[in-house]
Amino acid sequence: MKKFLDSNIFYGILALVMAIFLLFYVDSSENPVSEKTFNNVNVTVSGLPEGLLLEKEPGPVEIRVNGYRSALNTVFSRDVKASVDLRAAEPGAATYKVQYSLPSGLSLVYVKPEYIELTVDELGNKTVPVTCRTLNAVPEGYGSLEPVVTPSTIVLSGPQKALDRVESAQVSLDLAGRNSDFQGRLPVVLLDKEQQEVQDSRLSLSAEDVAVHVVITESLSSKSVSVRTALSGTIDEKYVVAGVEVQPSTVKITGSYAVISKIDSLTTEPIDLAALTESFHGFVKLLVPSNVEVLDGDEVEITIKIEENLARRTFEDIPVEVRNGPDDRNYGTIPPTVDVTLAAYPQVFANASSGGEYRIDIKAYVDLAGQPADTRDYTVMLEYPAEYQVVEVSPQTIRLYSN
Repeated sequence: MKKFLDSNIFYGILALVMAIFLLFYVDSSENPVSEKTFNNVNVTVSGLPEGLLLEKEPGPVEIRVNGYRSALNTVFSRDVKASVDLRAAEPGAATYKVQYSLPSGLSLVYVKPEYIELTVDELGNKTVPVTCRTLNAVPEGYGSLEPVVTPSTIVLSGPQKALDRVESAQVSLDLAGRNSDFQGRLPVVLLDKEQQEVQDSRLSLSAEDVAVHVVITESLSSKSVSVRTALSGTIDEKYVVAGVEVQPSTVKITGSYAVISKIDSLTTEPIDLAALTESFHGFVKLLVPSNVEVLDGDEVEITIKIEENLARRTFEDIPVEVRNGPDDRNYGTIPPTVDVTLAAYPQVFANASSGGEYRIDIKAYVDLAGQPADTRDYTVMLEYPAEYQVVEVSPQTIRLYSN
């Protein structure tokens, strides 16, 4: 034995063992084993038998793993998977074990919670009647017959618990101001036993709306005419009329047949556009001929939308600067440029144009003052002349890289 310990073979083996030890020591010092927690890992489900469904999706879980730091640095939340196997599921509430899948080189520390409770329901069908509820009454001098609903029943499909809550279906029709037959489709609303609305996105209907026909009889000499908005004056060149809306757009008039048969429309009192620098909303009187009556009143609600007469121009490839970064590093951005859309009065753009090009001082930058430089998304900020407005910056955020 002493002869072996004094031999070159022994010292060679000893040197090899020492080298391997030093190699593992250095590696463990520079790349230690660490832990990392992934919060809000979505749990997927699989294997749910046909004819069953979940009452609600499982909530997220927390997964903590360990491994060498170099391996952890390359792992993101999307690489950690959590799932529940529902192949053996039956209707009712039960507890299921959360299974997991980790990238190679990582080990599980814990899953929290390790078990989750899920409620499984059966799919079913149910036929319910559809009725029509009428709101308000037709104008004086008119009458209405009982509504006819087609189809008179619909079939519901979905979770059995949700189906059990539904007692009937209903559509609603407002008869206020109606002076002629109504024939159209109305949306179906589901009701429970207390006639309260049931809203459940898991329920599907054989018909989302149904046809409704209501006969309205007239006992007076009357007719519907359109309403025209009278506009006067010229709006300032800095503004433009973006739209005019009249409510109601038609009104019911009554009177002798000889008078109303010659009337196709009623006009409002004039509205002076020269006085408008912002949108107008209010009630304006109708100019009603003598011996004619407007059933719903002689005023209409008018909205005139006024907008600034702005032009738009898009300036592409504006370089992005990095401001207030560390003195010992230079940073670039990904992407290096952005597109900026500005709005201004046409004359402002005309004044900035020369030789077919616009000379507008636009600067895009990222300000690192008060925040670190890392892999987060940074908002792109702009400097531009005060007479312009920013409509859009594309993209709105960028990332940094160190030169």
